[in-house]
Amino acid sequence: MIIFNIKKDLTNFFTAVFYAYSVNNARITADKNLQLNLTDAIKDVISENDKAERVIKLLNKYDNSLYYDIETLFRSDDRDIYQIIFDYIKQLIKEKQKIRGYLSNQCVIIFNEKLQKIWHEVHRFTGFIRFMENEAGVFYAHYTPDYDITELLMPHFIARYKQMSFVIHDTSRNILGVFNGEISKIIKTDKPLTVYLSDSEINFAQLWKLYYNTVSIEERKNVKLMKRCMPVRYWENLPEKNERL
Repeated sequence: MIIFNIKKDLTNFFTAVFYAYSVNNARITADKNLQLNLTDAIKDVISENDKAERVIKLLNKYDNSLYYDIETLFRSDDRDIYQIIFDYIKQLIKEKQKIRGYLSNQCVIIFNEKLQKIWHEVHRFTGFIRFMENEAGVFYAHYTPDYDITELLMPHFIARYKQMSFVIHDTSRNILGVFNGEISKIIKTDKPLTVYLSDSEINFAQLWKLYYNTVSIEERKNVKLMKRCMPVRYWENLPEKNERL
């Protein structure tokens, strides 16, 4: 097997597709810790814009929305995601038409499932993001998504809070979505981020926790139901469950 080792980059990936398509039993991966067999050969892919553009042009011929779907799937940290996309592309070229409705085909099923998981998480976090006001009057929200979805979330919150400056912080990847009321940016940083909340935010959070604990009836607490309606992984974003507030 020839293994095409790529960077997590669209141009690099499409260059790999160009060369791997004509190779029997080829594999595309960005995993640097593969367990190799004696017959495996690794080829590091160097980006070639002309080759990548030829692949993109062919894909657009058969499905002009596929590029956006592939771009979305690149937000997954699944180690097999590049091979999943490659298998889908091979099937598309074979059929010479849109295949997203081929729900009996295994590679289409897997491709669609991965895509749906990303958009499902985007949808959930439009409701689970919680903003807190810092000392400068900027609203800050931290979260830990499974996928790199901050850029996909930003349009929703920009449309909802058009006049508000805010930051959405993916703490697992240290990626920031920043909006100042006019312009938005996605920033990746290696520096630790410290947020100092405003006095009013601290007082509001404490008041909300007091209200929550006051109206809560201990004898009727149903933790199982709570976990089903709001998974535990989201609780850190809620003032009533966050002991740091």
